[in-house]
Amino acid sequence: MKKIMMLLLLGFTSLSFASADNVLFFQSSSDGVIAKSGKNTYSLTLKANSGYVSYFTDRPVRKAGTVSLQKFISMWNDKKIKPNFAESAPNVAINLVSQQGKNQNAVVEVSNPTYADNTVTYQLSMIDKKPLLEGNLKHVVLFFDDIHWNPGGF
Repeated sequence: MKKIMMLLLLGFTSLSFASADNVLFFQSSSDGVIAKSGKNTYSLTLKANSGYVSYFTDRPVRKAGTVSLQKFISMWNDKKIKPNFAESAPNVAINLVSQQGKNQNAVVEVSNPTYADNTVTYQLSMIDKKPLLEGNLKHVVLFFDDIHWNPGGF
């Protein structure tokens, strides 16, 4: 009986994880600025060239698409998403190239986004404590942690 119960619980657990989409997001920009704002914290400002953020999911159901930057920013406070990004700030793998051509990769925690006048600003907290390149950037790509979200439309 115990073995049957364990198999049933394992099956239901797998089914519940399969039905919840873990969505990963990525955003890129060819125009950005990073400024130090405190110990191990920075402000990243990006010109929102397209005004969209791309997303994708992995197995079992693969999905891909775009979401408006405004909708993406709302995920920090959307009470329908449990946990939302305000409750559990996303870790972000960031790749940046300075105007001088220097390349850097880092992992940061992103919080407090603002969006106005086709520009988005994020607050970055360093996870590995290695300083970021500061100044003007000619290429930035952000790969956001996953979040349980249903993009719909599929």
